[in-house]
Amino acid sequence: MTKKPVFILSILAALLVLQVGLLCLSFEVFHHHRPGPEAKKERLLLRTFYEGPTIYDSFYSAGASQVIEPEREVVAGIIPHHLIVGDKIAAFFLGLEKEDYDTVILLSPNHFNLTSKRIIISGVDWQTPYGRLETDEPLARSIASSTGFLYLEDGGLAREHGVNYETPFIKRSFPDAKLVAVIIKKEAKKDDLDRLALAIGHASSGKRVLVLASIDFSHDLTADQADAEDRVSNEVIGGLSLERYEEIRADCPAAVYAAMKYASLSGAQEPRLLWNTNSSRLIDRPQEAGVSHNFYYFLR
Repeated sequence: MTKKPVFILSILAALLVLQVGLLCLSFEVFHHHRPGPEAKKERLLLRTFYEGPTIYDSFYSAGASQVIEPEREVVAGIIPHHLIVGDKIAAFFLGLEKEDYDTVILLSPNHFNLTSKRIIISGVDWQTPYGRLETDEPLARSIASSTGFLYLEDGGLAREHGVNYETPFIKRSFPDAKLVAVIIKKEAKKDDLDRLALAIGHASSGKRVLVLASIDFSHDLTADQADAEDRVSNEVIGGLSLERYEEIRADCPAAVYAAMKYASLSGAQEPRLLWNTNSSRLIDRPQEAGVSHNFYYFLR
């Protein structure tokens, strides 16, 4: 009977020695194979919905005759993400191609409630038909850190067409620029948006940035009904009437406010309406429900 406890103790001791040995081996493997301080984590790469350039090339061809050249510096803007007006989106970007922007900060609605957070700072890169559009990671993380907003690297971001559809335009027109995509819920609070605009200004000091709100305006109305809503929206935007931003009829008035606030902080004094269009009129069915679009340069 005395041999059994001795045997059990011997087994336990052997197991202990084996466990210690495995721990030491694991440490050696980690020590020799862990990334050095110079190693860089590869950012998540998402693909645009259109992987070939054909459709975007056609937008640029059709938009070339519609360009409205700004006579002063453009610090912010508003563009649709409804590709029925892809020619005018291209014309918008063509008008800015002489500018040497370091980073485009794209403000998009959160169409699919990716998270419960009201504002998301995207940390992914995009493979566009014109090459890889990289995130300006230091700028993106700086904005997230100073505001407390969520910095997110997630494949679900590919679904957000407010970003996805715009990235090929950005890469083609500004091939050396980087991107910071900000996804904003329409329920975002004014205090959140003020912090965002201030953080963009502070974090981008010394850089040339372009802040763009990727926004479609009136939805599910006839063309005449949409015109009435657009008159109010454009009165608010055209007057930089920040206190009235909730009167804007769009898929995300909060993102429009953030662009207006940044433009105002940056010294922009003239919101320039380039075009007002309506999808129902474009297909010659003005009595059917459609979507309206307003394009703006904010000039300093």
